[in-house]
Amino acid sequence: MPYEPKGDDRLCLIVEPIDPPQGLLLGQNVEGNRVAALLQYVTGDQVRSDLENVDGQNVGNRTTVSGSVFKQGRLSQVIVTVRKDSLHVDVAGQRILTWEGAADRQSLGLCDK
Repeated sequence: MPYEPKGDDRLCLIVEPIDPPQGLLLGQNVEGNRVAALLQYVTGDQVRSDLENVDGQNVGNRTTVSGSVFKQGRLSQVIVTVRKDSLHVDVAGQRILTWEGAADRQSLGLCDK
């Protein structure tokens, strides 16, 4: 979907994994810098969620949290709240991921303007 954010933004999704959940990737824009929220990905025998490319670190950075956030066949509301200096991801009413700081610390590169 072509979309250019105008500042603060909130994205709301209803997610229902039909198969065993293996991850959900959501991309957002924070002040012209791309950030990716990766929810419930499996690495080895662990289930994690985090924001990719914070301070030059891919997955496994300081935003990483462990544990499942989705369940097969169950609806979950996902809300991504973007501000010029923060990004928050809530799943089913619980804060899963939080990042606060200068937008240029998101290192996926600049979006085309």
